[in-house]
Amino acid sequence: MVYATKYGSTKEVAEAIAETLRTHGLEVDVRAAGDPVDPSDYSAVVVGGAFYYFRWLKAAHKFIRSHRGALETLPVAVFGMGPWSEDPAKFAEELSDVRTHLDKALAKHEWLAPVAATVFGGAFFPDRLKFPDNNPAMRQIPTADARDWETIRAWAESLPAAFGLEPSGTGGSETYIVGPLDADQARVERSERIETAISKMREAAEHMPEGTDETPVIRRFRDAPEPWVTPSAEEDE
Repeated sequence: MVYATKYGSTKEVAEAIAETLRTHGLEVDVRAAGDPVDPSDYSAVVVGGAFYYFRWLKAAHKFIRSHRGALETLPVAVFGMGPWSEDPAKFAEELSDVRTHLDKALAKHEWLAPVAATVFGGAFFPDRLKFPDNNPAMRQIPTADARDWETIRAWAESLPAAFGLEPSGTGGSETYIVGPLDADQARVERSERIETAISKMREAAEHMPEGTDETPVIRRFRDAPEPWVTPSAEEDE
């Protein structure tokens, strides 16, 4: 679980998602985007970041760019933190705008194909502001918190299936592994995920109606020769 935050509200959401995942038996580490971490040590990654003036925090972009080799071979989920308006109509409009900007942010990493992506309402706490944001005008804005914890936890509940994680163990004891893996296990799981992704993406491409606005990822799977592998997977396997 990797988060990019400015004043802590995104970290709190990341921790809530991690806690929900742990109730499913997953082992989850929560790290700031700038912390030293090797995603290839894990079987799935969640990247979250706040939006400021409709721009995703640079730390989220940098993490994705810096770890392309690993993220190309892992299931990745992404979330953004957006508006905190108390006006329902304005909030809905701004949340839709933030989702559009999240798609634009992810388009900068066209090789990345998240298995899940969403945006949540954000929060504003004037007492947390630091220079240059702690100017008189900003400090006069009242505290607001539009984070819908039920929605956040519901999204987290959907992630194990989206990641394609399978329970290990027998009988009534089931444990999902999303923590550090040994090298051999990680290599086997990456290979299995690549094969599953190829199958699903090719099937999606084959059933697309004529004239569909395909994403670059779909086009790569539709047009790629057999066998299709990512450069990093080719090196890995």
